Amino acid sequence: MLRQITALITTAILSALLIIPASAQSTNHIIYDDSLAVWTNWSWNSTTKFDATIKPYSGTHHISWKPNSAWAGFYLHKDGGVSTAPYTHLKFALESTQTGDALSVLAYDSAGSALGSQVLLTNYGGDPVVGSYKIYSIPLADLNAANKQMYG
Repeated sequence: MLRQITALITTAILSALLIIPASAQSTNHIIYDDSLAVWTNWSWNSTTKFDATIKPYSGTHHISWKPNSAWAGFYLHKDGGVSTAPYTHLKFALESTQTGDALSVLAYDSAGSALGSQVLLTNYGGDPVVGSYKIYSIPLADLNAANKQMYG
């Protein structure tokens, strides 16, 4: 669901990853909440732990992601995709372990092509900070993923 590319990050801690519905009558589509839901890890050039317990945002576990090279990526994929029609935002909590991390987010189609241009987290509340979680809520329209089938 979320693909982040950076040359600067050392380690990120990610927690409570979900897609927010357009109406209160709908439910969230949970991607990660103490464990990875029906999504699979397709990250590259990195080490990803889905059961880290150092400092979860909520619950008992969080995702720890550490790049192993300059252009690493954190990427979650769902076979069959998910229809974003009932949803409006991608929401997640993120903490960094060093200052200066610059992250972007992309959404992908079934062919592995980006649905739109990458969006920089700095434009959605600022870059992640050291020592505390920052909550991001990115409109699916900004990812060109509104009312589409999204696979990653």
